[in-house]
Amino acid sequence: MKKIIILILFSSLFALSYKDVCKVYPEKIDGFKKTQKCQGFDFSSNNTKAVKAMVLYEKGDKSISIMFLSGEAAEGVSAIPQYSFENNFMKIIATNCKGYNCIIRYMKIQKSGDIFILIKKGSTPEILDLTFNNMDYKEALRLTDYIDLKKFEF
Repeated sequence: MKKIIILILFSSLFALSYKDVCKVYPEKIDGFKKTQKCQGFDFSSNNTKAVKAMVLYEKGDKSISIMFLSGEAAEGVSAIPQYSFENNFMKIIATNCKGYNCIIRYMKIQKSGDIFILIKKGSTPEILDLTFNNMDYKEALRLTDYIDLKKFEF
C-alpha cells in the first residue's frame, strides 16, 4: 500500500499544467506585445491527459497567437508530414525550425496561416502552433527566432 501512495504522489508532483506552460511565454516577441493573458486548460480522464495554453501577441494590424498542445490535444498534429505543396491559394512547407520538425501552412490571399512545431514526440506529444495574421509566412517564421523553444520541452 505504501508503494502505491508514493507512486501517486510522485506522479502528481510532475504532472504538467497549463499554468506551467503560461510561465514560459515571453512578454513580447520582436515588437509584438502580449495583448491577452495566457489562457488554457488541463484535461484528464481514465488514460488520457491533455494540456492547452494560448497567448495572443499583436503589433499594428498583425497578430500571432501561440498555442501549446500536449497529450491527446496534440496527437492529431504530431504526425507532421514531410511534404511540400503549393497552388495559387495555399503553400505547405515541411521544414526545420531551430532544430525541430515543423510544417508551415500559408494562405496566400489572406496572408495568414500556421506554423506547427513538433516539440516532443512519443506517447505524450507536444506541439507549438503559431497562428499568424496579416503577414507573410517568412516574417512569421522569423519570429520563432525570438522564442526559446527549449523552454517548451516539458
